Amino acid sequence: MVGYMIVPGYMIDQLLSEERAEHDLKMSQAFTFGFDSDGDGDGDGDGAEQDGHNFPNESQPDIREDSAMQMNPHSEDPKSHSLPEMLSLLPSSISYSTLAIDLPNETTPIQLLRRELFDIRTQLMVEDSRMAEVDEISSNTLAGLSTGDDLTPGVYEGGFKTWECAIDLAKYLAGQWNTIVGPVGARGLRVIELGAGTALPTLTLFHLVLTNSSLPSSHTPIQFTLADYNPSVLHLSTIPNLLLTHTLHPAHSQSSPFAATNPQNADIEINSSLLTRFSSDLSSRNIHISAISGPWSPTFVDLVTSQNSSPHVTSLSRTFTSTVAQCSSPLTLILASETIYSPLSLQPFTNTLFALLDAAEAHVGCSQPPPHALVAAKKFYFGVGGGVEEFCAEVRARGGTADVVWESRGGVGRVVLETIVCAGITYCLYHLYWNLTKVASHRRLSREHGCEPVKKVVTKDPVFGLDHFLVGFAQFKEHRALESTQLQFADLKTNTFQVSVFRQPIIMTMEPENLKTILAVNFKSWGIPDERKKGASPLLGEGIFTADGASWQHSRDMLRPNFVRSQIGDLPMFETHVQQLTAAIPRDGSTVDLHSLFYRLTLDIATEFLFGESSNCLAPDLSKESYTDFVKTFDYCQNPLEDAGVFGGLLFMFLPSWHYEKECRRVHEFVDTLIEKSLPMLASYESEKVSSVAARYVFLYELTSQTSDKVKIRDELLSILFAGRDTTASLLSNVWFELSKRPEILARLREDVDALGGEIPSFEQLKNFKYLRALLNESLRLYPIVPHNSRQALEDTFLPVGGGKDGASPMFVPKGHLVQWSLYAMHRRKDLYGEDAELFKPERWLDQEDRKGLRVGWEFLPFNGGPRICIGQQFALMEASYITVRLLQEFSQLESRDPEPWRERMTFVCSNLGGCKVALFPRA
Repeated sequence: MVGYMIVPGYMIDQLLSEERAEHDLKMSQAFTFGFDSDGDGDGDGDGAEQDGHNFPNESQPDIREDSAMQMNPHSEDPKSHSLPEMLSLLPSSISYSTLAIDLPNETTPIQLLRRELFDIRTQLMVEDSRMAEVDEISSNTLAGLSTGDDLTPGVYEGGFKTWECAIDLAKYLAGQWNTIVGPVGARGLRVIELGAGTALPTLTLFHLVLTNSSLPSSHTPIQFTLADYNPSVLHLSTIPNLLLTHTLHPAHSQSSPFAATNPQNADIEINSSLLTRFSSDLSSRNIHISAISGPWSPTFVDLVTSQNSSPHVTSLSRTFTSTVAQCSSPLTLILASETIYSPLSLQPFTNTLFALLDAAEAHVGCSQPPPHALVAAKKFYFGVGGGVEEFCAEVRARGGTADVVWESRGGVGRVVLETIVCAGITYCLYHLYWNLTKVASHRRLSREHGCEPVKKVVTKDPVFGLDHFLVGFAQFKEHRALESTQLQFADLKTNTFQVSVFRQPIIMTMEPENLKTILAVNFKSWGIPDERKKGASPLLGEGIFTADGASWQHSRDMLRPNFVRSQIGDLPMFETHVQQLTAAIPRDGSTVDLHSLFYRLTLDIATEFLFGESSNCLAPDLSKESYTDFVKTFDYCQNPLEDAGVFGGLLFMFLPSWHYEKECRRVHEFVDTLIEKSLPMLASYESEKVSSVAARYVFLYELTSQTSDKVKIRDELLSILFAGRDTTASLLSNVWFELSKRPEILARLREDVDALGGEIPSFEQLKNFKYLRALLNESLRLYPIVPHNSRQALEDTFLPVGGGKDGASPMFVPKGHLVQWSLYAMHRRKDLYGEDAELFKPERWLDQEDRKGLRVGWEFLPFNGGPRICIGQQFALMEASYITVRLLQEFSQLESRDPEPWRERMTFVCSNLGGCKVALFPRA
């Protein structure tokens, strides 16, 4: 039995009253909290104006039939709580769980620790033997806490539970940490979290402060002010979470007996030694923590901004005020999550926010960044009518800015907003100062590495580069975008140049050394472009192709074991579907489009490998109607712009596509159904694997055994399906297009295949077919499946070549710039592949008597390179090899029925516009 400190019964009565009032407050949407929420309240008191913000007279609060003041007879004025006071209310033991917050460019996420919900409920029950007498509302609240799940429908759980938007803000702060602390210097940082609850955003910053990550000094003054309406939330959840984060932080692995091991779920003993160590370490690090409860009001603002005038302020806060007074005003950052969910909460929250920002801004110098707020919220709250649009309008009406700095697409959507009070000359001078220092930093980095300017393309539209976009879109629709890019490099007489489209600088390159730097040497300085994430996330979620940092590493670690030889060499599974392919090919010499059949074949193989059951597109009598619908929907989602004009393409880029997102949801629903079906079969699958060496391998079952996160499983399944279906089908289509037009290549390949004597090839035999491998390499060189790729600079960095008049000098790349590379152009460079680089010649890869075959490095990247090299490349090559050999064994003659040359068809992958129209004749 977990032991708890004894707390007087009257405190439990007060706690339950506060929880009941908080529940009534939220469920009735009467979010007045002492502010006049609509400017014309029904109360008797006259409105009082203070510091430019309209507050009602606190002595005569706004009273309504459904108001919080009426329903909460225990409502008190805002109150500051000392850290020792909060710590004294802790039980003798706390149960906790962990939540991973990814860091960009880091393989190890931040592990935030949260007190378990059941542990909070246990403390309440132990502390008050009269739990049976509480009313229905409090009982429901505690029942919700006992489930162990966040966001229980229909039950108010207040600040005890974790909300999506708080996680969004925590992740954003983790990614922006270096930007946040950049201008801190010796001035210090003050973080104020409104509606703190579990305080995940503050916990993230607290963790990074303890790590001393990027701080100018280990003694830089840091103040954390945590505010929540309910004091019970502060002492039951907020402060315990801070204590857990500190005690189990890796920095304390030597001094803390608890930090050596950090399991997902565990208990920690709270004793005087631990609390003393906590307080002493905070003091030595110049970290100060304060807590404030109560309604938003002028008194609340005064407590936050002038704490040393309050009799309840801690000595730590006074020390902080004294410390920062010796330098300049601290950088102020205000955090809030889920605080604008109701129209009635909008005015009081905005009043409080602007009062705090104005108070902080009054002490900011011209060379210092203005105070700002980060507000995380859903775009719209169904049922209550609140949302981001209303908040932004309110902020702008007051002369502030509200800019979206992070956005989650799909569904209702969630955002993180940055809010700044535009304070005229101070704001302008700061940004002038910041831009000048940024330019100086860029120049310093350029000098250190000998960087020279990159050649820039001048557009007719100097602001948005609209002419460049329109030309590019027209080339895409005319199926000559790849060729045009290659010609542009030639016309500019450079291998690297820069162009700006819609104010986004884009560096185009086909230099192997630059790709080596981006993909391997300086891997951590580059990430997946934001636009790619936005475009692919509605379909692929946060799978391996849209993730960065620790999230990507986690995905790769989870997926990579599924591509070992025993899985990629499952030739009997290939054979089943090849038999269906050969049955679908006409044997009378009539024309057939192999391109279409290859797409169906690879989908059949991929779905069986991934889901344990095939779509059977090549065997319609075996196919299920649900799979047929899924295939059509998935095809559309992979190429939503295929039939769009220029106007439609622009709309798709800048506005949400409801039809596209609807179709993506249909894909998700289908895969979710398969995941649910797999769960009851997991146990039998595991026992079959143990008892039989030849047990069937199912990717879905393997993922389900590794994680219970169904959304994660779905995202990874769709990512692998996306990558494994179209890429292999396009490779096969391009290879057979060339075989049909090049009888000498076909004859050379048949020699190797005929040597098998009609026997089905083994894994080892396929690996030893050197000419077949040369054929595949040449197809991937001349017709790369993913001919364009890109990365975005996560920090100021540089590339080794591309600068200067000759393009041979290093070049500076500022944070946020995109770098795109064209494999199509690079793979056709004559200085890399010879004067015949435009010709299809598999022999270039083979050793000859008078010369060695091609030995390539970063100039040949059909499967990417570096840490993100394609984990499925061997599966794809083995699949393409097996299918090619088996078709040659089945058919003795091949004729081309397409007089046209190869032309690009760009979707997410590249294939021939005309497909692969041929005639095949079976062996006698």
